[in-house]
Amino acid sequence: AHSEALARSAASKQAAAAAAEKNAAAAAAAAEREGARRVAEAEERGRRAEARLAEERAARAAMDRGVGYALSNLASYASALRAATASTRAQQQQPQPQPQQQQQQQQQQQPQPQ
Repeated sequence: AHSEALARSAASKQAAAAAAEKNAAAAAAAAEREGARRVAEAEERGRRAEARLAEERAARAAMDRGVGYALSNLASYASALRAATASTRAQQQQPQPQPQQQQQQQQQQQPQPQ
C-alpha cells in the first residue's frame, strides 16, 4: 500500500511537471508570437514614417522649384520694369520742342507756292 501511494505520488508529480512544461512551452510560444507581432508593427511604422518623409521631401522639392520659378519670373519682371523706367526717364529728360519752334519747323518744311 505504501509503495502504491509512492507510485501514485511519483506519477502525479510527473504529470504535474509535464503539464507545467507544456504550459511553459505554450507561454514561450505566445511570447514569441507577441514579440514577432510587435516587431512587425514597429517595422510597419518605420515604413510608413519613411514614406511620409519621402512625400515631405518631394513636396518640399516641388515647392522649392516653384519658388525658384517665381523668383526667376520676378527678376525678369523687375529687369523689364527697370528698363522701362529708365527709358521713360530718358524721354522725360529730353527737351521738348516749344509750340513756336514746332510751327517754325512746319513752315520750313512746307514747299512755298510759286
